Amino acid sequence: MPADFGSAPRRADPVAGALAGFAAGLAAAFAVKHFEALWKSLAPREPGDARDPPNVEAASAVVCAAGGRRLADRAKDTGGTVVHYAMGAALGVVYGVAAEYWPRIRTGHGTAFGLVSALALEDALVPAAGLSEPPWRSSIGAHARGLAAHLVFGAVAEGARSRLRALALAGLRQIPARRRRFPRSSRPPAPGRRHK
Repeated sequence: MPADFGSAPRRADPVAGALAGFAAGLAAAFAVKHFEALWKSLAPREPGDARDPPNVEAASAVVCAAGGRRLADRAKDTGGTVVHYAMGAALGVVYGVAAEYWPRIRTGHGTAFGLVSALALEDALVPAAGLSEPPWRSSIGAHARGLAAHLVFGAVAEGARSRLRALALAGLRQIPARRRRFPRSSRPPAPGRRHK
């Protein structure tokens, strides 16, 4: 059973893990968005950067599939941001549930998950979906940015997830056991008995 911050072992709770992961994924997506803006301001522009980022390409693909038209230029930033946060929340849910059952996924304060997600997404799934160039056509700088962004994602996701789970557990401990039970009137009747 996984434990947070050296606490006593606890039972895995996939719902709590998913909820904490969802919030942690949004927090990590926020951190990555700002990290990438900082990276772009410090790093020189990569040659061949004319293509839209993968999140904008994904938003365009969704709009095209739904309405038959490409995403308008004025809506690309919004569409890309929506996809970015949706993907962050989805990865956070996966991470939150996995962390409930497999504590090793938290290795390196979440950076192991960040590394695995970078390899799976940046180098396999995103290029396979046609949303970016294949990894062998990308520059070293693009690989470094993608890897660094995913490491930031993993670290922030683990920081937020572990604190949210600790807060949830602390909150449950504050509720006396007798108040956590259902009132007698809300319990379903036992088989063969009528409910009063």
